[in-house]
Amino acid sequence: MIIVMNGSCGVGKSTIARELTAKRKDALYIEGDTLNKMFDINDYSAKFDITHSNLLALCNNLISRGIKNIIVDYVFESIDAMCNFSRGINVLEICNIHFVTLFCSLEENLRRNSMRNSSNIMSEERIMYLNEIMGIIVKRGFGLCIDTTYKSVPHVVKIINAITHWG
Repeated sequence: MIIVMNGSCGVGKSTIARELTAKRKDALYIEGDTLNKMFDINDYSAKFDITHSNLLALCNNLISRGIKNIIVDYVFESIDAMCNFSRGINVLEICNIHFVTLFCSLEENLRRNSMRNSSNIMSEERIMYLNEIMGIIVKRGFGLCIDTTYKSVPHVVKIINAITHWG
C-alpha cells in the first residue's frame, strides 16, 4: 500500500507521515522535499518533473524489491499530478494507492508556517497559492481530504488508519 500525503506546507504532512510510518515496522517514508532539494534548478517546472520522476522511480524500485508499504510526503499541486503519479506506479494490481490531502484554514496555515524552522518557512504568497490549490482538490473530492485546523496529530492518524486500514 502506498499512502501519498499531500497538502500545503505546514498542514501536518510530515508529522503525520512519520507517525503513520512508525505504526508499521515494514513501512518506508519518502520525504519529497528531500528529493526536491537535491537539485538547484531555478526552473520550477523542470525541478517538479525531475522530483516527480525520482519519486516514481524510488517507489517502483522499492515495490519491485518487495517493499509494499510506503508513505510519500509531497506537495502535489494538481489532481492531474496525482493521477500521473498513480499511473506511473508499475504494479498497481498488487499495490493500493491512497491519496490523502491535508488542509487547514488560510489563517492557521500562515500561523503554522511562521512557527517552522527558518530554512523551511515559505513566503506568504506561496502559502496562499498552495492553500488555494488544495481548496480545489478538496472541492473536487479527490482522495481522502482532512481538515487539520482543529485536529490533533493522533486524531488525523486515527482517521487515516480507519479509511486505509494502514495500522
